[in-house]
Amino acid sequence: MTPRIKARLKHYRMLGRLKDKIRPDTSKGKVGCRVWKGNIRTDEWGFYQYGVAVGPSGKREPVHRILWEDKYGHLGDNTLVNVCGNTLCVNPDHWTATKHWTGLRNGKAA
Repeated sequence: MTPRIKARLKHYRMLGRLKDKIRPDTSKGKVGCRVWKGNIRTDEWGFYQYGVAVGPSGKREPVHRILWEDKYGHLGDNTLVNVCGNTLCVNPDHWTATKHWTGLRNGKAA
């Protein structure tokens, strides 16, 4: 087995473990949200932000970023902005890639 095939198999196993920790969110009439039920990162005030897992690079990364890159490809210098407003949602369809300054401007306006 070539190293490239081994790396892909490791990547698919990692994605399988991540998807085991995702559940549909049926609260408050939300449609399509997939909520992360694994490790959760909090900010300095204790508010939940998003799930964190070890990504393909071997570093801890936000789960929504890992799943978005798996579905749509490399993010590059863009950042992801949550569209649905649920900070624990990891559904790639509920995130949009945007330039950093655009995401900050939209976040301040919201």
